[in-house]
Amino acid sequence: MKTLVVAIVAGSISGAIGSIVLARLRQDPELEVKPVTTGRSSPAGEARPSIVVSLSPTKADDTRTDERLERLERMASRVEPPATVPAPPPESAEEALRRHAEEHHAKWIAHERETIDNRWAGPTERKLDAQLSSMAGAGNFKVTHLDCRSRSCAAELEFGSYDDYQRQWPHLLHSAAADTRCGTEIWLAPPSDPLMAQAPTMIFECERD
Repeated sequence: MKTLVVAIVAGSISGAIGSIVLARLRQDPELEVKPVTTGRSSPAGEARPSIVVSLSPTKADDTRTDERLERLERMASRVEPPATVPAPPPESAEEALRRHAEEHHAKWIAHERETIDNRWAGPTERKLDAQLSSMAGAGNFKVTHLDCRSRSCAAELEFGSYDDYQRQWPHLLHSAAADTRCGTEIWLAPPSDPLMAQAPTMIFECERD
């Protein structure tokens, strides 16, 4: 008796599911129905077919997808690329010369405005004077001025000619402050007469404890 009741209920459920599937098929012609044979057999020994419903995209879905893609393309076309800042034109030789002269002059003025710290200025000045004097004979120049303050020193030199200066300035730049903790800068304006005596100036910017 219990087996019969269960069978009737199961049959009712299967019939209801079949009715729902058929109703859905009538409403949506885009659904694709595929009969598939299962591995379960009926009491008579025949295979019992099952119905598999696959859902295919509708034309309305395709239309909505195309519309979304078109909107995205329109939005992308309205986005402006980031503005590029043009690179500055390369500095000419005359501009570089003028800039170097202005920077050197500014450092000279800053040095002259420094207060004098005799405890530091005296020993540093003696070290620089000794180093420059040791180079002067072979370099055909002389030191006409040397002055140290609290964090910098300034020197004026005199060369016999522009050629003498050209031969010696790299050596001066790298060796004049060898015994100190100072950076070195040397400047000479383009000469009007290379055969005349030349008077370059030097700035020493120093580190202190």
